[in-house]
Amino acid sequence: MYASFACLLFNARIYPWALSTKIYEHASLRRPTFCVNYGGEIDEFITKHKLGISVNGDDAEQIEKEILNLYDIWKQYPSYEISPEGIEKFHYRNLAKDVARYLK
Repeated sequence: MYASFACLLFNARIYPWALSTKIYEHASLRRPTFCVNYGGEIDEFITKHKLGISVNGDDAEQIEKEILNLYDIWKQYPSYEISPEGIEKFHYRNLAKDVARYLK
């Protein structure tokens, strides 16, 4: 994943939530996520935390446009990295502290 320019994530129409832990791995590696989804929590999460590109799976033109945009970024900046915002609470050390509090 680290050697990739961008990471792909698909979300099913019936599950609009941020179910996959891969999105956190993408963010920790500063790799942009290209997520094909149908709105909902995952779309909001990607946008809010600046994790990459979220596209509607029903919009083939938007998907093509955003893939070409990613390609243009890659051509100009092959070492491009995202700067995620507000995801520190999901870092494994912070999650481990939360779990430790419950075990005390």
